[in-house]
Amino acid sequence: MNVVITEDGDETLRAGELSEILSEKGRFVLILDDVWERLFLEKFGILESSRGKLMLTSRSLDVCRQMDCQVIKMEPFPKEDAWTLFSGKVGQNLMSSTDLLLIAKSIVERCVGLSLVIVIVANSKRGEDSLPI
Repeated sequence: MNVVITEDGDETLRAGELSEILSEKGRFVLILDDVWERLFLEKFGILESSRGKLMLTSRSLDVCRQMDCQVIKMEPFPKEDAWTLFSGKVGQNLMSSTDLLLIAKSIVERCVGLSLVIVIVANSKRGEDSLPI
């Protein structure tokens, strides 16, 4: 959308700006990632009467229930997909030696198929040519 909302001023002003922008846009999809506690969307200018769709991600089923969300439970990645994600993110430096390959596969197993953990760990190892044992 390329929208800039004023950082100055109070929350009410920013909520009003966001509400106006969303009203002008008509249909929209708003994604809120990694929500840890219930949000009162009206406080942020997101009105129930808007024509948009809201998607949020949360680790807390309670948050989803409190916000009256339709819950779609995400399952961990299968081992093969987890490995593909990790090796794609980490780069080829670590994949050149059999010893490093075994350590990398052990790291992926410890991530238990959680995509965010896999990406964070892989990004932290990108460009390195050794792994801690």
